[in-house]
Amino acid sequence: MMKSNAIALVVEDMEAMRKITAQQLRQYGAKEVHQASNGAEALRVLRNHKVDVILSDWNMPVMTGIDFLKAVKESPDWQRIPFVMVTAEAERDKVREAIAYGVSELIIKPFTPHMMRERIERAFKRPARIPSEIRMKQPVEEPPAEVVKPSVDLADVSDSESGQDASKLKEGNILIVDDTPDNLRLLADLLKDDYKVRLANHGRKALDICQGDTPPDLVLLDIMMPEISGYEVLETLREDPATQHIPVIMVTAMTEQEAEIKGIQLGAIEFITKPIQPQLLQMRVRNLMRQIWRVREIQDSYDDMIEAAEAKEAAEQVVRHDIKGPLAGILAAAEQVALNAKRPNMVTELAGDIDTMARQLMNLINLTQIVYKIETNQYTLTPVPVDTIALLQDVVTSTKRVFDSKRITCNVFWPKSKGAESMVCKGEELLMFSVFNNLLKNAFEAARPKSAVRIDIGQNDAQQIEISIANDGVVPEEVRDVFFDKYATEGKSGGSGLGTYSAKLLIEAQLGDIQMDTDEKANSTTITLRLPKP
Repeated sequence: MMKSNAIALVVEDMEAMRKITAQQLRQYGAKEVHQASNGAEALRVLRNHKVDVILSDWNMPVMTGIDFLKAVKESPDWQRIPFVMVTAEAERDKVREAIAYGVSELIIKPFTPHMMRERIERAFKRPARIPSEIRMKQPVEEPPAEVVKPSVDLADVSDSESGQDASKLKEGNILIVDDTPDNLRLLADLLKDDYKVRLANHGRKALDICQGDTPPDLVLLDIMMPEISGYEVLETLREDPATQHIPVIMVTAMTEQEAEIKGIQLGAIEFITKPIQPQLLQMRVRNLMRQIWRVREIQDSYDDMIEAAEAKEAAEQVVRHDIKGPLAGILAAAEQVALNAKRPNMVTELAGDIDTMARQLMNLINLTQIVYKIETNQYTLTPVPVDTIALLQDVVTSTKRVFDSKRITCNVFWPKSKGAESMVCKGEELLMFSVFNNLLKNAFEAARPKSAVRIDIGQNDAQQIEISIANDGVVPEEVRDVFFDKYATEGKSGGSGLGTYSAKLLIEAQLGDIQMDTDEKANSTTITLRLPKP
């Protein structure tokens, strides 16, 4: 969501469109909007001003939008700025290039104000994607992502429009303009079964609708109307960059060829005379709507491409995050080997730990593809019995070594009367290791030095294996509602907000569930996992 104090940069070579876009951004909450007519000019703005979001056209003189995007992503000072690209491009290779270079959102022209607002909101919520070749040149720790918190809401959108699914969108949105009620009723009856129909009985109302937040996809416009004629309405639509793309069919009782020529000159795409031939009107409307649907399909495909790129990057980040635990454990164990070189039993034990953690590391590298498939709903679970107690004890051993300086006590408890074999859960060991590794790492980080992290394993009434991990300290109130959300973190230097997110993702992929409870009085936090039994 756009921040109330956000500073935006609009890059567009068409001055009228640039000014309209800037005005819309101010309406959406932008405190200040800078403008540039091309990429080179925009770079000068960035060098001299702080900018929170960029909205850039693609085809511009001097420096194109794609070259500007590359320049932004190559600068450590700018590469995390949300970047929304506006384009009429339909070449997928060029679009792939923009996605590869980390564009936050792509908007296909023509677009509505509602669509622009929606894409800007999503761009603010999405984490910055930086091309791998640029990451390699700048090998620095990623800064913690902010928790996405509400700031200033954009203009309200009705439930009927904000919740439209793809099938309803394809019905189309048609505005019928005529000063005669019988004509409005006739045209509405012909089209209402296939499209969403809005009516206007005079030209001023028609212009207000077209210039509003959700303009129509197509206008059926009468010519002879009082006060403002259809010709004047059409001329006004074509003079405004925000409405000039809306297709207009002139529907009139005027049969003179001059009337049709004038309508076409002003920008009408069809001319239908009254009395209406219903089938002909429906066919012409359907043919025009098909063109609009094709544009939407292209937009949907570009959205899918960005989401796929984001899912892939997120999967890689999850694994990079998970790798830090075993890698730190290996380094700590290697240090202990050096310190205990004259104690062969200790060295043998440490060597075994290093071997275990190295294998875990290799498995985690393979986890990238699994996480990506889970996020894109392509993963097929292959559950097997998992020795919950043994796996937890292995993770506890490696985690305690990483946090050795904090001197934290951590033990695994279960009902001894039932035996360890009764605590076996059904899942995949690699996924479970990642979950335990992340949750224990978080618990050890949150716990005070010389305190205790307690792990309890049991069986609940629903015949599930229930695992609770408790540590002292409470989760900050501002992140409790988004505790398992992607990139949500607070107060942890270098935190990525991926540990708890990936834990929830992997637990739910194994048909389990996870919850977090904070006890203010006891000053403690407990994570509870529930997994099916074999």
